Amino acid sequence: MELTLRLYAGDSYIDETTCIGLSLEREAYTPYTQLSASFLSTAPDGYGAVSRIELLLDDALLFCGTTDLVDCYWKNGAHLVKVRSRSFTAALAQNEFPQGMYTNITFAQLMTDFCQMPHVTYENETRTNYIAVKEGTTAWDCVVAFGYKLTDHYPYIVDNCVMLSPPAAPVQHTVDAAQVTAYGETADSTRIISHYHMEEIDGTPNAYESENAAAAASEIVRHKQITFDRQFSYFPMQALAFRNAYSCRQCRSKYLVYNGFGNEQIGDKVSFGAFMDNMTISRVLLTVGQQGVRTKLWAYQDEFYNK
Repeated sequence: MELTLRLYAGDSYIDETTCIGLSLEREAYTPYTQLSASFLSTAPDGYGAVSRIELLLDDALLFCGTTDLVDCYWKNGAHLVKVRSRSFTAALAQNEFPQGMYTNITFAQLMTDFCQMPHVTYENETRTNYIAVKEGTTAWDCVVAFGYKLTDHYPYIVDNCVMLSPPAAPVQHTVDAAQVTAYGETADSTRIISHYHMEEIDGTPNAYESENAAAAASEIVRHKQITFDRQFSYFPMQALAFRNAYSCRQCRSKYLVYNGFGNEQIGDKVSFGAFMDNMTISRVLLTVGQQGVRTKLWAYQDEFYNK
């Protein structure tokens, strides 16, 4: 397994191939992949104005992202470079759309008519009747609304591509028990909202209400009041159904840690004996360090994954 850190300055680049430490994380509810890495440096005078960071695995592109941090330094007789980067899809959460109602528009049109985001691609040309944009709405907010209205699924990122629906033919991964170093289960109820109350479009309070069964089962009482959500004007209860589902994200999950890396993506399937039987992968963490190459995989069990 050969890792290469490629740092671009304009059209030119420098490759570093001696990895000191690295973490690469993909997560289903986060609109970007995150990279943190340290390599021995062959450019003691620096890299110039780094415009793009790539990570290659055996000459195949594993990651491509922004330059959040580049730190070139000398320590204990060696020159090193430390980087932090997020995939270019991070721009989706950093750009706000103009207010208004966008009608009869495709997914790609919605994303590209207002601003071009370099290296970001989109799953398909699916068309929706309308998308409502209020003050402070980000591009990622629009992606989430678009995806949920069309597929009842939460959008996710694969490399720098925005995906609306689960893969039709997910890649299958079987983990060898001899390589597994740990596995377990978690439960997290910190985000769950028990009751949503939404006013009518004319301001009438509590016109639409919902109760979260998962909260009731856990004896959780958390009420939230919201204004009328024009994103779901034709089906107001869908606004509450989405919020209930989203508040339950990551409420339960299974995980395992194994030696090695299989380049797992969000939406792939993983099997590990009877513990994980063809479950959908929701989070991937690759680490490289003194303990070697390790991968931790999570399979969430919530309203969007492994229900």
